[in-house]
Amino acid sequence: MNLQTPLLLAVLLLLAVQAFGQKKYEKEYRLKQNKVPAEAKKFVEALSFSGRVKWYREESLNGNTIEAKVTHNQKKHSLEFDTQGNLQDVEVQINWSEIPEETQKNISKNLSAAYTNYKINKIQVQYTGQTSTLLALLKNQETTKEYATKYEIVVKGSKGRQVKLYEITFSQTGEMVATAEIIFRNIDNLAF
Repeated sequence: MNLQTPLLLAVLLLLAVQAFGQKKYEKEYRLKQNKVPAEAKKFVEALSFSGRVKWYREESLNGNTIEAKVTHNQKKHSLEFDTQGNLQDVEVQINWSEIPEETQKNISKNLSAAYTNYKINKIQVQYTGQTSTLLALLKNQETTKEYATKYEIVVKGSKGRQVKLYEITFSQTGEMVATAEIIFRNIDNLAF
């Protein structure tokens, strides 16, 4: 083995990691209540959701998480925890009209610059912060404590002739923070 081989392998590994980071793959499984971490269950129970909470284990390219999904006040909520039950973020599905007008303009400008054509398929507002702050926010619909707001938008976008599905995260002001191409599970067998 010469000296160039480890260097070449390192470069290939770096390229693979970078390419991997721009893709999004998720696979969800229903999770029974008795398999949910106690901290996650305690957080969700404190919210007294009116709808039925469904638990999922989610596998992604970045690791595994636990997710609670519920419809509350006619909005779909998704609460994501790590596998120990620590809250990671809260997402609430919203309509385009619920985004502040100036943020809408910035998002539209960024999407028009990134894609030849696009169609928004799904919008979620994402909250991150201290667990107690997010608990207060969800209970009271407001809080004086500091938390971060982002918008996660699923877009069917085309660049030239290629049409793909993307998950794009925007800051509270509409700046593009992250983009990941959504990839789907390979099917080993042909389906007829």
